[in-house]
Amino acid sequence: MVAGVAVGVVGVVLLIVAVQSPAAWKAAADHSKRFWFLWALVLITAGLAPVAFTDEVPTGGALAWLVVCCVLAALQPSLFADVLG
Repeated sequence: MVAGVAVGVVGVVLLIVAVQSPAAWKAAADHSKRFWFLWALVLITAGLAPVAFTDEVPTGGALAWLVVCCVLAALQPSLFADVLG
């Protein structure tokens, strides 16, 4: 449940990035949309890596690692500045 919520939050943030108009994004954002999508992809992959080797639902340390990676992917001050700019 927690893992799904964590990954879902990253998905919502990326959806907000995706729906921004390209012209407005280029005018206001310091980072490209591609940068933020790659940033999230790398962190989600790193967060899910322990699960890939165990084939289990993440619990304990693996769950904590996934949540930390999702927080790092979604809660970047510069990402919010790009979206709100």
